[in-house]
Amino acid sequence: MKRAAAFLMILLAPCILRAQSLDAELASAAGLADSLRIIYAHLEYPSEAFDDLKETWIITDPLFIRDIVNRLGAGGGILRNGAPLQGSEMKTLLKELYDGRMRILVRRRAFDDELESLELFGSSVTTDPVSDWVYLSEVLAEPADIYREVKSKRYSHIEVTRAETESARFLGCDILLHASRAEMLLWTNHPAAGAPGSEYRLSLIGLMGNEELNLPFWYTSSIVAGLRLDYRDDLRILDRTYEKFTLFAGPVIPVNFSVPLADPAGSNPLIRPRILQSSGGGVYLKGTWVPRYGWPDAGQFIQLGLETSLSLSEKERYASDIPPTFYSIRNSLTASAFWKHVEGIFDLGLGASWHDLVHYRQITPPDRHLTTVEPTESHYLPFIQAGISGDGPLVQFSVSTRLNCDLTDRFAFFVVKSMITLNSAFGIDIQYYKALNTDRLPPWHYDSYLLVSPLIRINY
Repeated sequence: MKRAAAFLMILLAPCILRAQSLDAELASAAGLADSLRIIYAHLEYPSEAFDDLKETWIITDPLFIRDIVNRLGAGGGILRNGAPLQGSEMKTLLKELYDGRMRILVRRRAFDDELESLELFGSSVTTDPVSDWVYLSEVLAEPADIYREVKSKRYSHIEVTRAETESARFLGCDILLHASRAEMLLWTNHPAAGAPGSEYRLSLIGLMGNEELNLPFWYTSSIVAGLRLDYRDDLRILDRTYEKFTLFAGPVIPVNFSVPLADPAGSNPLIRPRILQSSGGGVYLKGTWVPRYGWPDAGQFIQLGLETSLSLSEKERYASDIPPTFYSIRNSLTASAFWKHVEGIFDLGLGASWHDLVHYRQITPPDRHLTTVEPTESHYLPFIQAGISGDGPLVQFSVSTRLNCDLTDRFAFFVVKSMITLNSAFGIDIQYYKALNTDRLPPWHYDSYLLVSPLIRINY
């Protein structure tokens, strides 16, 4: 037995020695490869101190982006955390590519004309930067040399070089005109949409009506003029409906012109006499917050909202043709949650509103003041909403339906809203409110409301 074991050891000895030699050779090769990577990475002159000044831009041409992505994919250059994209990640990338939401961030080297890096990003996916200009010049060279075309910048792109954006930071203009709201941009810390980083925007807002209470346009008899702060945490998210959070605050100002004594039903469906009257000034507050973009699925997000109007004063004088008795809403509160871009096109929402209702009587001069006719009522209005929306490069649209129920008086409104714009600049907004259970409709409500408004955006 000992002889057999010794004979076996003699036979296996060359194999064991060869395996040890191979291990040593492999270790040596791995060490050599690591050394070569270190040497290769340091062949270029270090320029990290100039990163914020290097010429940087974003490619926005959809067909050109597809060509570049196709070549990088074939050349194994699309990685995330150093590894190829998995099935779901690649599916998300391709979906954003097909939807026109993919962009490419390009950076030029500091000391010559070559490219330092390319980085693919969309609303829900970002790849590792490709930082090897030799690899880029080779993989983008065949069959047609688009490496030179990328460097030329003769295509649709956004300039985000710091020297360029700093000079244009306060030169932008963004004004929105609508029948029931107006917006004007006052300040932003970052003008280039799609650039890396975050953005704050401060805007002056004018607002009429309260759509959550089924009172569009001027039927609340007050206007709000205030400031809104919008924050976007990542400008590489190209969804124009997304903001990480918004804060809007301003005074509630009573409408000062009187109401004509006309048929309460009104003959004009667009502009009717106001039934509700504003009985004092107050403050309006509204905020929205998105916990995380890309949840529950890629390209989706849930937006939580809270809106309130609080009365702080009471009017002492009213126009002579204000009715002797009238109704007034002094305080309101709305909480909402919206699930955006379900399956890429659907928007779902739910929430609830509350408002008070005061029935006033005017005391005639010389002691002209108000007294309440009956106890203040509280109205509770839960709602559900569903719709579709699209944000294409040329046409943007949204269509939604909502059911708003008043649990106090047991009536409801069915609301249809539709909006379409061309290039986010010119469009039309149509809203129609139709009461259900009209036999229970209170005297301070019309049975329908129609709002048709042009939408004009001046943005440069």
